[in-house]
Amino acid sequence: MKLFKCIYLYIVCLPKPHKLDAYYLHKIYGTLMLVFIMTVFAGYSGRLKRLICAVFFRKREKRRVLYLYNETLRKRMAFFRYMKQKVSKLARENKLSEDLDIFLMLRLKFPAVFGWLVWFACGRRKCLICGEPETISGKQYGCNTIGCVYIHCEQCWKDVGVCYACSDTFTKEDNEHNLDVDTATAKGYVDTDY
Repeated sequence: MKLFKCIYLYIVCLPKPHKLDAYYLHKIYGTLMLVFIMTVFAGYSGRLKRLICAVFFRKREKRRVLYLYNETLRKRMAFFRYMKQKVSKLARENKLSEDLDIFLMLRLKFPAVFGWLVWFACGRRKCLICGEPETISGKQYGCNTIGCVYIHCEQCWKDVGVCYACSDTFTKEDNEHNLDVDTATAKGYVDTDY
């Protein structure tokens, strides 16, 4: 009987790594950079498409602009009607919740003694529309009406500009507004007839 001695060398099977050519590196990173640039400038290419169409089809572009303008006005009017209903509902609910919050009532009734409660969330008022809590410095916007205790954050006050809780700006009842009509007769609101 003969004994065979076998030696296995796996080093022969291993790949021999080498540095990648600069051409391939530039090709890979160039493709990634192109994808990034296309993502960043995708919005601008859409605007360029609209500009080119506006040059060749002026009447169509005018109709598109009028439609967008009317749609924006319609949504804005619907938003203000919705906010009036929402704020009047929130005003009723918020008054009850503010009466129940003992820390907030102590801070508002006795600011000299309990003014330090503004450092805690339980002692801060909230925006009537979005519910954002009052800042620690107490900077919020509110109306000048005597007896109105509601506040608004800066963004909501810029958007609305009036306190819906106590204002009589909207004297019409909600059922007097027809929400199904796409065009209104308000000044600056043009019916496009298409």
